[in-house]
Amino acid sequence: MDMNLVVVFLPIIFSLVISKMYPMDTSWYNTLDKSPYTPKDWIFGAVWPILYILIGISLTGPNNDWLLLNLMLNYLWIILFNGYKNIKAGFWILMVMCMSLILYFGQSGNYLLLSYLVWLLYALYLNYYLMTNNPKSNIGIEQEMDIEYVFVE
Repeated sequence: MDMNLVVVFLPIIFSLVISKMYPMDTSWYNTLDKSPYTPKDWIFGAVWPILYILIGISLTGPNNDWLLLNLMLNYLWIILFNGYKNIKAGFWILMVMCMSLILYFGQSGNYLLLSYLVWLLYALYLNYYLMTNNPKSNIGIEQEMDIEYVFVE
């Protein structure tokens, strides 16, 4: 089997595994005040597989450091937003994802993922709307995970 073919499908396989481990709590998500421009759920299900395959295709080319970082952040977003319901963390991760993708374009010269950048910018807007219109849902990751900080003097 051609290794490039395996690489093309790895992003979608990993996203499916992580999404199963950290599923979206629809009862929580449905209570949020969402943007009037929030798409129907089926649109997310249609768009992401296409984007993951485009990411996989791009991973078969050279100069992928920024794209690999972007993909890892993508998976982290799933964990923090879906799993821990942390809207603020999701927003900041999306911000860094947009920047890393722009840096990838500059490094690789590969613009196959321009549609991905447009989708990320749209997701950034949707996440920002959630963050600013659902202040009670904007708990910090420390509270959600019950992290206790110990300072040593």
